[in-house]
Amino acid sequence: MNNDKDNIENKFWIVVNASFPTKVTYKHPSFESAELEAQRLAKNNRNDKFVVMESIVGYKIKDVVKVDYVNREDNPNDTDYIPF
Repeated sequence: MNNDKDNIENKFWIVVNASFPTKVTYKHPSFESAELEAQRLAKNNRNDKFVVMESIVGYKIKDVVKVDYVNREDNPNDTDYIPF
């Protein structure tokens, strides 16, 4: 596990409709902001429940890794090479 302090980002909160949790439109900078938005949405959509969710941890891949399937060291300048 990487505990590198350079990887720390600002925490955020999102508000989701419990029936459609994939539709997120805004990352709130504070719990209070997200809570107010959830209350506003609930008042305007009385049959729906809105949930405030807090970011805890996330993962991302830093680099793309190149994978060679053909050894091109024999002729590295071959620009016409097509592997199929």
